[in-house]
Amino acid sequence: FPQTEDGVYAGYYPADSAEAIAHLEELRKKGADFLLFPSTAFWWLEHYPEFRRHLESRYRKVADQEDVCLIFDLR
Repeated sequence: FPQTEDGVYAGYYPADSAEAIAHLEELRKKGADFLLFPSTAFWWLEHYPEFRRHLESRYRKVADQEDVCLIFDLR
């Protein structure tokens, strides 16, 4: 995340929360059911605060283990 049309890592991070949200919603429309953050990527949720609010207000957390991962159910 983010990824190219063929599912490969795009090689860059979103410019801001709006771009991250737009990409997430695009992936959902294509069938993505879950979004997993390994603990090493928790910085995303601080760096993109509106993205975090979007996730937390619309999707259910199915796993939240501080030293392991965070998983959102996007269905």
